[in-house]
Amino acid sequence: MNNKYIAVIFNLPIEKPFWYRVPPEFKDEVKIGQRVLAPFGKREMVGFIVEKSEKKPRGRLKEIIRIFDKSPPLDNNLFSLAKWMSEYYCCSLGQALHSLFPFPYPYLEDLPPEIGLSDGKDEDKENIYLVQPGDKKFELVSSFIADNRKLEKQAIILVPEINLITGFEEKIKKIEKRTISFHSKLSIKERYK
Repeated sequence: MNNKYIAVIFNLPIEKPFWYRVPPEFKDEVKIGQRVLAPFGKREMVGFIVEKSEKKPRGRLKEIIRIFDKSPPLDNNLFSLAKWMSEYYCCSLGQALHSLFPFPYPYLEDLPPEIGLSDGKDEDKENIYLVQPGDKKFELVSSFIADNRKLEKQAIILVPEINLITGFEEKIKKIEKRTISFHSKLSIKERYK
C-alpha cells in the first residue's frame, strides 16, 4: 500500500485528527501508532498516527517532518485503553495517548552537549559580595547594582531571612525599577506575576 496521507492526533483538547502528506522518504515507514513530528500552526508538535490513506483529504496539507519510532509503541490494547480514558475522563484521544506516553523532550538528541555563555559573551565572570547585616549593607548592594548596570549585566541578591527583605526591597526598587522578589511567603498568584 502506498501511504500518501496520514491522520495525526496531538496532545490537544481537540477530538478530530489532522491530515498530513507523507514525504517520499517516509512512505514505506509509516505505521498506525507511530509518533511523528509535524508542523502545527507556527510550531512543531509530536503526535500519533491514527489513520493512513491513499486518497487525498480536502484542504491544503503540510508534510510530516520526522518519524520517531521504527515500530509503533502503541498496540491495540493501549489504543483501546486510551479510548476508554478519553471517554471516562472527558479528554481528547490525543491527550489520553500522550498521558500513556509522556515525551517531554522530543528533541534531546538535537540539543548541544553543553550550554555555555550567551552569544556575544566572551568571558564568564561572577561578582560575589558577602554583606553582613548592618547599616552599610544597602550602600554596598546599591554600588553593586550600579556597577552591573554600567556593564549591562544583571544582579541577583540573596537575603538569608525574609524579615530582612521588606525594607531592603523598597530601597532597591527606588534605584532599579525592574526588580523581582521571590520568597516563600509569596502566594501562588504572586509567584506567577
